[in-house]
Amino acid sequence: MKKVICILLTVLMLVPFSISAATAEYDPQVPFTDAKPGAWYYSAVKYCKINNLLNGMTEVNFGLNTTVSRAMFVQALANFEGVTADMLKKEPTPFTDIKPEHWFYVAVEWARQQGIVGGMTETTFSPNGALTRAQMARLFCQYAKYKGLDTDKKADLTVFTDAAKVQSWAKEGMEYCVATGLFVGDGGKLDPNAKATRAQLAVVLYKFDYQNKYAHPIPDSAAADACLVEADSKDRVVIFGDSMSQRLEKDPLRSKYLKIPVQNYGIGGEMAEAGGFRQGSIPIYAEPMTIPADKTPVPVTLVTDNGDTKDLGHFGDGVSNEFIIAGVKGKVIHNDDGAFFTRNTEGEAVEVNTRTRIITPAMQDRRENDILVIWTGSNNRYNSESAYKLVNTINEMIKYHPTDEYVIVGLTSKDYMPDVDGVNDVLREAYGEHFVDVRAYLMTEQCLLDNGITPTQADYDNMAKGEIPASLLADTIHGTATFYDIVSKMIADMIKENGYLS
Repeated sequence: MKKVICILLTVLMLVPFSISAATAEYDPQVPFTDAKPGAWYYSAVKYCKINNLLNGMTEVNFGLNTTVSRAMFVQALANFEGVTADMLKKEPTPFTDIKPEHWFYVAVEWARQQGIVGGMTETTFSPNGALTRAQMARLFCQYAKYKGLDTDKKADLTVFTDAAKVQSWAKEGMEYCVATGLFVGDGGKLDPNAKATRAQLAVVLYKFDYQNKYAHPIPDSAAADACLVEADSKDRVVIFGDSMSQRLEKDPLRSKYLKIPVQNYGIGGEMAEAGGFRQGSIPIYAEPMTIPADKTPVPVTLVTDNGDTKDLGHFGDGVSNEFIIAGVKGKVIHNDDGAFFTRNTEGEAVEVNTRTRIITPAMQDRRENDILVIWTGSNNRYNSESAYKLVNTINEMIKYHPTDEYVIVGLTSKDYMPDVDGVNDVLREAYGEHFVDVRAYLMTEQCLLDNGITPTQADYDNMAKGEIPASLLADTIHGTATFYDIVSKMIADMIKENGYLS
């Protein structure tokens, strides 16, 4: 039976009785019931949760308005560094108010030993003391120095009406945080003496980590981060991949073997990461542009977090190329001059002033009871040494999926991938019971006999060369109808054996 998601139950209990459970939505990556999609802090909370920078006060409560303590902040810095107890110097702590059994002990000792923080006195750290915005700015500046970052950036604080409230000891930190965009103020004020909240800390952590990881300001991801999962939905198979999965038609998988809906997002010719882009697990952004009011095609540049340009949609058909950019739905097409975005309907012109995450159809169509099928990798021509890249991509797709119900389909063509068996060995080791080795069965005489095919000499010749029997191939990589029927049955069998159906 399908596994029960505790997070979902918690969310459903909070849904007003006037809302049908069938339409209730949730974000599997953000289990906190006090964090609302679309709010100013939401993308930051999500980023901090996914990247283990800042945990919730409980499993279901982030504690947005809770005041940040000194211990909380130092723990966040330690999370950045992946600090563990064995990284500490073997020396006694001067602080009498922290003990080895405290959850923050390792973080505080690490930060003290590295000169990032000091005590409130020579012998007390005051772990539960509230952190002000000015103190937070100073500590971020100290941490940046520890990281070897440029802290000479200075902002003119006099543009804020309460600049005079910034004390001398906090000035350098405030100037650095404002100059780097970590602090932007509120209503023309810095509020240096206000107690920092966990929501504010999440935003600053997000900005600091993202900017220093990718060397540019955080993008606008608010709309994409608010794409939720439809809860209490019926079983459905969702497929991502290249032309191999694209040709895995809804029938016979739907009508013959599973009797449930099948949504296929497979696109011919695409690399493995494109499946992640389409699914939404690997973010992709539109660079600043102006979307006109009419349907005139305009150049668009699509990039990843690190700024690499991606031709997402280059091989796809019209439906698969449909994206939403800054609230405008349209299609991306490619020609010799590059990529162009054309809105579907006329409306008001939209200025996209910052790098903005695009929304794909699959991101808007996630459902609680989806069973994920991933069949991709042939176009990347991986080998056993580089197959970890495929594993990394698949892992991101699994993390984005609402449940742990997924099937990874093994690769088949030795012509496309000479080390296909080595790559399948890597996938088998990585995914265990989730991995279905279709090639191992397709490569046997018994497979042909099971499916009413009398083996030919060409079949035996192919198998001797490590290729799929000729009777099952439409070309050097793609299969016949019988080939895809066999693969469909193997996928369906795994779904049933793993208990994914309700």
